[in-house]
Amino acid sequence: MYALAPDVSFCLDGEQVIFLDLRRDRYIGTSPDMGHSFYRYLKGDNPDDNVSRLVSNGLLVEAARPERPGPVFYEAPDISLSDQGLKNRRLSPADVGQIGLSLVVQSQTSWRLRHASLHQAISYLQQKKRSRQGGLSATGGERLIRLVRAYNLTRRLRATQDRCLWWSFALADLLLTHRLDCHLILAVQTKPFAAHAWVQHRHLVLNDSLDNVKPYTPILVI
Repeated sequence: MYALAPDVSFCLDGEQVIFLDLRRDRYIGTSPDMGHSFYRYLKGDNPDDNVSRLVSNGLLVEAARPERPGPVFYEAPDISLSDQGLKNRRLSPADVGQIGLSLVVQSQTSWRLRHASLHQAISYLQQKKRSRQGGLSATGGERLIRLVRAYNLTRRLRATQDRCLWWSFALADLLLTHRLDCHLILAVQTKPFAAHAWVQHRHLVLNDSLDNVKPYTPILVI
C-alpha cells in the first residue's frame, strides 16, 4: 500500500492528475496512462508499473496503514466579498490603520517568498495556523469584512496582477495574526495548465471573484 510522500498533494482535473511537490517547488503532471493507473489505484485496484513509477519519482511512499491517498478536501465557495459591492462602505480611522498593517504584511510576504522556498513559506503559515488553532474565530463577521476590505484597498498602491500567491499568502498571514480562521487555497487547471491562489473563510472567497476561482481545482488547502 502506498501513501503520498511528505509535502506532496494532488488533484484530479478531469482525466488529468496533477501533483504538487512542495519540497521540489514544482507541479508535476502525469501522462494519460499514468493518470488512469493512479485513478484506478485510488478506486481500489492493485498498483501497476505506472503507480510504481510514482514511487520511484518520490511522489508516493510505502505505507504501513492500509489507507489510499485522496485529494484535498475543502468547502466549495458560493459567494465572494469582491462580488458584494463593498466599495461603497465608508472608511473609518481603524480601516486606515488596517491598510497600513496590510502594507507591512505584504512587504514581509514579499521578502519571505523571495528568500525562502515555497516549502518553507507554506510551513511558516501552517505553523502559525496550528499555534493559533484553539483561539481562531470561526465566524469573523463584521471584523472580517472590514479587515479584508481594507486589505483589498491596497490594490491601488500595489501591483497585484499575476501575483496571486503573494497577494493571498499575505492576506492569510494577516487574518491569522488577527486570529480569524481562513484557508489559503492553491489550485490548478489544465488545458492549458495554470495555477492560482486565493483565500477563503468557510465558503466565502475573500480576495477574488467566483468567476475567477471556479475554473480551478484545489491541490493544497492550508
